[in-house]
Amino acid sequence: MTHQVGADYFITASSAPLQAYIMPGQYYDDFVMDFGWTTQSAASAGNWERGVPQGTISGADISNPDRDVLPDFGLSCYMTGNGGGAPTNSDVDNGKVTLISPSFDPSAQSETWLNYYRWYFNQGTGGNPADDDMVIKVNNGTNTVTLETITASEANTNSWKFKSYRLSDFISLTADMRFIVEVQDKLTGSLTEGAIDKFEVVDSLTVGAATIYDPIYQIKVYPNPARDMVYISCPESIFISSVEVCDLSGRKIFETIHDEKSNLMQLNLSELRPGFYMLRMDAEGRHLQRKLLVVR
Repeated sequence: MTHQVGADYFITASSAPLQAYIMPGQYYDDFVMDFGWTTQSAASAGNWERGVPQGTISGADISNPDRDVLPDFGLSCYMTGNGGGAPTNSDVDNGKVTLISPSFDPSAQSETWLNYYRWYFNQGTGGNPADDDMVIKVNNGTNTVTLETITASEANTNSWKFKSYRLSDFISLTADMRFIVEVQDKLTGSLTEGAIDKFEVVDSLTVGAATIYDPIYQIKVYPNPARDMVYISCPESIFISSVEVCDLSGRKIFETIHDEKSNLMQLNLSELRPGFYMLRMDAEGRHLQRKLLVVR
């Protein structure tokens, strides 16, 4: 059996043994390996799965993520259902699904920060409202507190969102802490998806920010949907050297090459037919892609 754990890295039965080093008092999980997260389901569909996400699209939005967080090791994340195809195939239906981390012990740390990336999508269907939510909690063995509640007003961003919390602001730290994520369909017929990736517990914000923050995530593509023009903006520290526009089969339609750094680029889409396309960007030697809807 062969397992892909990176864009160009595979592990087979004949591969050399891998060693994983865990720093004392810290915890990191990008879900390339199974470290014992558990799931619970009171829903009829859409329970949490660990795997490579199969993106789904509803209207102009990505409902189930089409990629995990970059850069991390591997291609996997935890997401609610992962059947691919139509967006309603494996979203959360008729109840709540819960993801629970293994126990972690930050009690000896001087200042514990919890970092993660989340994805949330909620869209009304058939005239029904988008009224579901994603609730993220932490438990210390005795008490459970809510870190954030994400509602439909914050959903459908087509992107992973980074969050960071100093745990002592919310709860007493013990040797038996757990991270909990709930996604609930409140029985009104809406489309609901959630995902979690790059979970980390670190001692001090400095370590967490250095490990997690990456300006490459500040690249924005807008408007989306687009008509004749689309714009790509990026931080000053990022150089996008090329952009390819491809159809969904991967066929390249055209490419633009950039010799000089620019914080704002534009692409002329006037010759494209209406439909979905992929923008593939080479930024600082790393490859990113975004789905783009062209309308007329």
